[in-house]
Amino acid sequence: MSTGEGTDIVRAAQSRGVPVVAETCAQYLVLDDAVFEREDGHLFACCPQIKKPKDVERLWKGLRSGEVSVVSTDTCNVHSGAEGDVERRLD
Repeated sequence: MSTGEGTDIVRAAQSRGVPVVAETCAQYLVLDDAVFEREDGHLFACCPQIKKPKDVERLWKGLRSGEVSVVSTDTCNVHSGAEGDVERRLD
């Protein structure tokens, strides 16, 4: 889940007693779409795309309140650096 709206939907379902488990990824908690203004902004492409600061704020609120249950990631680009070392970056 990458949006504040998604968190609101989860909250509404949970309030009706629906057993919902919601997951977000670390990049949606620590990055907002300002990264795309950087020279290397293309390196932050992921799917779904990184959202607005208000989404980051709402996801954190959902994490604190229990609406968001899991923080995980399934996107981590791994590539070999110039000297053969493995570099990782958060998408």
